Amino acid sequence: MKGRNMPEIPDRELSVESGAWKRRSSRLVYENQWMKLHEDQVTTPSGTDGVYGWLELQEAVVVLAISEKDEVVLIGQERYPVQEYSWELIEGGIESSETPLQAARRELKEEAGIIPASLIPLGSPFHIANTRTNELAHVFLATGLEFGNAQPEETEVLQQMRLPVEEVYEMVDDGTIRDSLSIIALLRYRVLFSR
Repeated sequence: MKGRNMPEIPDRELSVESGAWKRRSSRLVYENQWMKLHEDQVTTPSGTDGVYGWLELQEAVVVLAISEKDEVVLIGQERYPVQEYSWELIEGGIESSETPLQAARRELKEEAGIIPASLIPLGSPFHIANTRTNELAHVFLATGLEFGNAQPEETEVLQQMRLPVEEVYEMVDDGTIRDSLSIIALLRYRVLFSR
């Protein structure tokens, strides 16, 4: 990224095993069917000893579903950790027996009753919060949408809304959409298709 006053990036790959961070020990603090909480005793890149807690999570998918009318399908639901109602794209975890593409199809059907004619990956997977978790998310664009009945999980109470793409970008700009997966998917779409 020359020309942007970016610092020089060292020409090496870092890893816990061979890089500047050293894991001295690790213990599993808690686990359930969705996550594992680890506490590692580490030596930091500066040479000090410390503790690093992090979450091991399943990978996720986020799907930007755009109708023939150029409308984005948004899902509204209460998000317990932040105690807020959230408007976001269709998203969810990838089950151990699934590929990212299979998970994207399942989430479309579950959350919005959608069967897509086409699912296109929008770039490589990305880290959701690489200071706290190893979770990766895969981004897809769904088009040629056939709408049916949603089949949400028993814990989900979902609403659906369809808005023009530009109105959804406005929801990001004004802070109505605050979900990082949704924002990244919308950004990737804008970069790839709005030239």
